[in-house]
Amino acid sequence: LVFFFFFSSRRRHTRCREVSWARRCVQETGPLIIPEYLTLRSTLMLWSLAIPNIFRMIFLGVMDTFAYGFLGRLSNPAYLAGVGISMTFTKIFVTTPLANFSCGLQTLVAQSFGKRDYELCNLYFWRVIFLSSIMLFFLSFSLAYSEDILLLFQTEPLIAKIAGNCCIHLIPYCCAYVPTEAIMNFLYAQQIVNSSSLCIIASNLIGPCWLYLFIVVFDFGYLGAIYAWTMTVWIELFLLLAFISLSGSCSLSLKWPKAEALENLNSVFYICFY
Repeated sequence: LVFFFFFSSRRRHTRCREVSWARRCVQETGPLIIPEYLTLRSTLMLWSLAIPNIFRMIFLGVMDTFAYGFLGRLSNPAYLAGVGISMTFTKIFVTTPLANFSCGLQTLVAQSFGKRDYELCNLYFWRVIFLSSIMLFFLSFSLAYSEDILLLFQTEPLIAKIAGNCCIHLIPYCCAYVPTEAIMNFLYAQQIVNSSSLCIIASNLIGPCWLYLFIVVFDFGYLGAIYAWTMTVWIELFLLLAFISLSGSCSLSLKWPKAEALENLNSVFYICFY
């Protein structure tokens, strides 16, 4: 806050020739007038990209709400606490770092797709998949030793045991999460938003059915919620793969990996990581 008020209170003068030249050009030529129809079309295009993703996030939240609601049927607060801690632990140590790392794929693919360099789009996709898989391998150790980590933070032993058991069973969930996030960012970079979001929404619509099946019918207990989440994300992955293979929308930009995909991994890791 000190830096913010200090720099915001200072008058910003510049002696840069380029900036002075730009100011003089604006004063001489007058303000730039943007046609109204261009502004309206750009706004509609942005909303068409944002609305499907908004609904996707809403349905993901609804799925979590249903999961905790079904866990309340077990009449044991430790189950609800253990599952909640395991999901938070997994998001902090695994899924959030992988999701942020995969977001760099949007920038790389968008630049290549804009230049119509479809071969480079394919190389970037498989490089990010390869690097994300390596990161998942090392981050999975935090899930395997989550019970010991939680005990270090003075968590109640029963809750730490339940959370650790859930974290271990969440490893298959993370294995499907990595390619799902990469495919979503890959499609978003090419402005294929509606169909990809529909795949996510469709898989989450049947999520409560998995919860009822695993918790009530099969009586898996608190692990039923973990199995339901895992089944949902694997269905998301299969629906996205089916859409890509059947629609042909990525026939130019996505192909089988080549040996070139293992080259220049350092630069891709640097861009995605930072």
